[in-house]
Amino acid sequence: MPLLRCDYTASGEIAGWPEACRVAARSLSRSPIIVMTHGLRYSPGAGPRCPHRRLLSLTPEPGFARAFSWPRALGVPRRRPRPGEPVCIALGWPARGPLWQVARRADAAGAALGRHLGALAEAAGRPVHLFAHSLGARLVLGAVAAAPSGAAGRAILLSAAALRRSARDALAAGSGTGGGTEIVNVTSLGNRLFDMALEIAFAAPGQSLGRGLGRDHPRWLDLPIDMPGTCAALDRLGFPQQRMSRLVSHWGCYLQPGTFALYRHLLGRAAPPLEPLRRALRDLHAERARPSLEANPQEPRHDFADRSLLLAHPEWLENLYRPRGDGSAL
Repeated sequence: MPLLRCDYTASGEIAGWPEACRVAARSLSRSPIIVMTHGLRYSPGAGPRCPHRRLLSLTPEPGFARAFSWPRALGVPRRRPRPGEPVCIALGWPARGPLWQVARRADAAGAALGRHLGALAEAAGRPVHLFAHSLGARLVLGAVAAAPSGAAGRAILLSAAALRRSARDALAAGSGTGGGTEIVNVTSLGNRLFDMALEIAFAAPGQSLGRGLGRDHPRWLDLPIDMPGTCAALDRLGFPQQRMSRLVSHWGCYLQPGTFALYRHLLGRAAPPLEPLRRALRDLHAERARPSLEANPQEPRHDFADRSLLLAHPEWLENLYRPRGDGSAL
C-alpha cells in the first residue's frame, strides 16, 4: 500500500498512524518514506475541500481547480512499490476557519506529528521526509522542532505560510546532534502578495519565509523557484523549469512544470546532498550580479516593492486567504 491516509483529530491524536508504522516496517529498505500535508481551507471530510479527494489523492476528483495529485507526481505507484519508489503518508488536518485558529491548530498538529515521527522512523529503519504547502509548512516546522533526533530527514516547504522564527526553532532543535533535518524552502515571485498578507496578518514585517531565512545555514536552502537565475541553474543541473505566466499564484511552487522532477530527486532514496544545488545557485547569481553596461529589464526583483499597492486595496488582503466558490484553497 504505497499511499496511506492519516488524519490529525480533535483529540490530539493522528488516526491511522499505527498502520503507517506497520507498512513502513514492511517497506523496502530503499523506498523513501514521505509525509505530505496541505495548507489552509482544507479539512478531512469537508466535502470538496477534503484534501484526500484532491491533492493528497492518487486519483483527484475531476472538476476542481488545480486537480493535481502530489503522491503521483512524487512517484507513488498504484500498486506495491518497487525499490526506490516512495511510500507516502497523506496527513490531513482541520485547516478551515479564521487564520489565527488554524495557525494554532497547525502548531498542535505539528507537535503531534513530531512526537510520532520517532516511531515511524524506527519502524522504517531510516529518517522520514516531509513535504508541505502553505500553512502546512508551519505544521512541518513544528514537527521538526518536536521530533526526536534523526527522525526527520529532509523537508520541502512550498510557498510556506510561516515566519522565520519557526524555521530557526526547527533548525536549532537539531543543532547539537551532529546531523539534523535539512530544509528546502521553495519560494516564488508569484507568491509575494501572500507573503505580505501573512506578514500583515501576524504583525511581522519582513519576517515571512517568502523572503528566505535571512541568514546562511548549512541545513537550509532557499530556492526561489521562478526566478530566471534559479531556472537557469536548475536547467544546468538537468531539471529544466517552465516558468508560469501568471504574475500572482500561491500554487506555482507545485504547478510550475518541472518542479516535481526536482522534488522527486531531492526526496529520493539517495537523498542527494544539497551542496551542488546551493553552489550552482550561488555561482549563477554571482555571474548575473556582475556589472553590465545595460540593465536587464526582464530580471524581476523579489523586493516586495508593491506593498503600498496591497495596502491601498485592503480587500485584496482579505481575498488572498478567502476560499472561492469553486472550492479552491490555499
